[in-house]
Amino acid sequence: MTPARRHRLTPRWLLPWLLVVTTTAWALPSDRQAVAQLEAGQAELDEPRGISIYLDAVHYRQGTLDLRADKLVLHSRNGELERIVAHGRPARLRQRLAGDEQDARAEAATIEYDLVKGRLILRGNGHMWREDDEFIGDVITYDEASDTVKAKGRDAGQRIRVIIHPKGKSGD
Repeated sequence: MTPARRHRLTPRWLLPWLLVVTTTAWALPSDRQAVAQLEAGQAELDEPRGISIYLDAVHYRQGTLDLRADKLVLHSRNGELERIVAHGRPARLRQRLAGDEQDARAEAATIEYDLVKGRLILRGNGHMWREDDEFIGDVITYDEASDTVKAKGRDAGQRIRVIIHPKGKSGD
């Protein structure tokens, strides 16, 4: 087995990887057309495996999407991004969703976005805010197609917390 080709991050190698990163289907339509910007302390691109890894205070922005993590891993196949995995203490995501007046926010030890399945998964102390509503649990899954959220605790003894405000009202 030959060693994987790895490239030092230079503008020549950065551009193709940023072009394959698209935002979620439920985001503002203008986000998909916005220029993507990524900042990190280091990067490693493994073309044969379709993986790029960004480390050290990673900051990814595209339109209203703002993602911050200690480590960001992009998985692609045939030049198409399939999955984004962000790790942090915690990793944080913020984005304006279509039809909302406020940014949706999420944080967890790991934030995984599966673009193929249209699923956002928060693992490890997950917390998701949409408008004034909140979901708190060890694992939170948001499915774009059905616009549903599922939350569960770490084990049978751990409870989740959901806070839903009446429309037009805010506060606890």
